[in-house]
Amino acid sequence: MTVARHAVRLLAFVLLLAPAAGAEVTVRATVDPAQVRVGESAALAVEVDGAQNAPVPEIPPVDGLTVRYVGPETQVSIVNGHVTQSVTYRFSVVAARPGAFTIGPVGVAVSGARYEGAAVTLNAVAAGAPRPGQATAAGGDQLRLVLSPAKTEVYLHEQVPVSLKLYVGNVRVTDLQYPTISGDGVAIEKLPEQPQQQSERTAQGVFQVVDFETTLTPLRSGMLTVGPASMHLGVLVRTRRDGFFGGFFGDTQRPMELHSEPFTLTVLPLPEAGRPADFAGAVGRFELDVKAAPLALGVGDPVTVMSTVRGIGNLESVTPPAIAGSDVLRVYPVQPSGQPTGGERAFEQVVIPQHAGTVSLPETRFSYFDPEARAYRTVS
Repeated sequence: MTVARHAVRLLAFVLLLAPAAGAEVTVRATVDPAQVRVGESAALAVEVDGAQNAPVPEIPPVDGLTVRYVGPETQVSIVNGHVTQSVTYRFSVVAARPGAFTIGPVGVAVSGARYEGAAVTLNAVAAGAPRPGQATAAGGDQLRLVLSPAKTEVYLHEQVPVSLKLYVGNVRVTDLQYPTISGDGVAIEKLPEQPQQQSERTAQGVFQVVDFETTLTPLRSGMLTVGPASMHLGVLVRTRRDGFFGGFFGDTQRPMELHSEPFTLTVLPLPEAGRPADFAGAVGRFELDVKAAPLALGVGDPVTVMSTVRGIGNLESVTPPAIAGSDVLRVYPVQPSGQPTGGERAFEQVVIPQHAGTVSLPETRFSYFDPEARAYRTVS
């Protein structure tokens, strides 16, 4: 009898969580930001409400746009016993040329019926054009902060160069503070204490440019927002003062806080296909150099195996290649040899031969994912 009561309660609970039959299916598409530079990515989100197991929406091809599917996100809400479920399908959109692009209508087929959402528009400007809102009120178009990545579609754990530029035109500034960059889901390297400085001619005139170059590494896949960057400084404004012999001019400092526009990073997950068994998460382009010393020794004497990983990528996260122990070799854990410098990182592992004679060290292998080739590589 007790079992029967539990069964009834369980059935009631399951029925309670079931979505209402015949729920209306709606499709809504949004694009963020609505304006990008050529080569930068925008996030296209297609939200489907009222349907379970809806297929990936169909994005009509648009000349001049590259659309790549990123993945779904599902939300389930329960209010007073009523269950609603929505799935948001996320896409990355990159424009190949300036212009206004209409995406859609975006449609999805559910239970033999087709549902469509309204079309959305993406505006693309030239690669060097400033984003809306970059000019500041106090500095006009003569003072702005620009945050830009080398690319906006990357792989998980791929190191991405980022530039933060302060443009100073026909305005005097003082008391510049160290800038900061906000971002959730990314690791941002510390900005250089001595940024590069140069002159640059733009459509608004000649600017003195202070360029803080750094890198970031995405820590999760999906659409991530990086920025805005912020910087405190003072603007010197000439004001007229009344004196005994007439008017004269003086300088007044006005404190300001500049903000850049944020950018959207499309982070692709690492592919499962072709992943080597010894892959430990390294992303970039690397080479491996292995040396051992001494090569002539007695039984029980230690040999130091030095492995050096060189290349472009996040060397801090590189897992060192290791030699496995055996009846012939006793091995000790791999230890880092100093800090990563000059695009390389070194590791040391001590091994001890257990028998006399010629001992061959096992091959040392290192696997990584090459984001440019979109493929896994193994070096030894």
